[in-house]
Amino acid sequence: MKKRMFLATLLSSVVLFFSCSIDDDIGGGGGAPIPVNSVVYAASNSSNKIAVYQLFPEDIVGGLNDISSNNNQGVYYNKEDDELVVNSKEQQAINVFSNVKNTTSGTSLNLALSSASVLQNPRDIAVKDQYYIVSDSELNSEEGKLLIFERDENGFQLRNTVSLNYEVWGLEMRGSDLYHTIPNTSDVAVFRDFISTYTTDTTAAPDKRISLERMENIRGISSDSGVFVFTDVGDVDRSKDGAIQSVSRFIEKFNAVEDGGEMAFQSNQIRVSGEFTKLGNPLDVVYDASIDGIFVAENSRDGGAILFFQGIEIGGEIAPLYTFAFEGASSLTFAKLR
Repeated sequence: MKKRMFLATLLSSVVLFFSCSIDDDIGGGGGAPIPVNSVVYAASNSSNKIAVYQLFPEDIVGGLNDISSNNNQGVYYNKEDDELVVNSKEQQAINVFSNVKNTTSGTSLNLALSSASVLQNPRDIAVKDQYYIVSDSELNSEEGKLLIFERDENGFQLRNTVSLNYEVWGLEMRGSDLYHTIPNTSDVAVFRDFISTYTTDTTAAPDKRISLERMENIRGISSDSGVFVFTDVGDVDRSKDGAIQSVSRFIEKFNAVEDGGEMAFQSNQIRVSGEFTKLGNPLDVVYDASIDGIFVAENSRDGGAILFFQGIEIGGEIAPLYTFAFEGASSLTFAKLR
């Protein structure tokens, strides 16, 4: 009841929901389905489950769907075509599932398309037009690569591979620029005009790379309305030292730091960490400015969970408003539907 009252009054038309069909979501007899405002999909790197959180007016309902791979990292939802795109570590491919919104809880998503099995250790996926960019690496490697796939009516074609002398994790396209995080560091880097500049197999260095003060081991990245949010897993062997860090007007501040320099924490960044946050090894994040909401894929603490924070502007040890158990939570995608 407390969750229902909170969503009705504070989030207006929000509900968090695990993948049920719309007709099954609202109890009671008849009437038109209540429209969905937004949706968050979550993948797991320890199971074949996909969790879905849909934003409705008055209630929270839940469920899970199955997919064909048991180890997945990197997920993207295409609302125009109602497709869920998922990197499969197990199958070493990009999988596309169709008719997602109409799939009922407890059933399997329909596999519509797969790429060739050319991935090795995928971390994230970014999509712009017909291009699908995957951050990847060989297992136990300190070097990474960015795979650029082009999709047409015949499926996926691997256009080219950009090799890097560092590992790469989170991806975020802003216009034609590709921002990315560098795990086991505090660093964020950018490739300008990435898709049009790097059209053949090559080894490259980013146009700019900086550090974020107080970050220890960066992973996830998300942005909306000029705000960037990052996750910090800290020591991967500890399950209670994770954090999220938010930077408003990030691109402006990023541009003001010299290449190889550090963005000062004071007056620039907000950090949420501590026991009450339930952050241990947060691998991914999505941020939506319209509800000032942050969803985090917490991979290890208590087996894994999706955490929802709101209004973190004061920083510090802020508890999540909602915690949804989800084993091996590895990645998230967010889409506004209205």
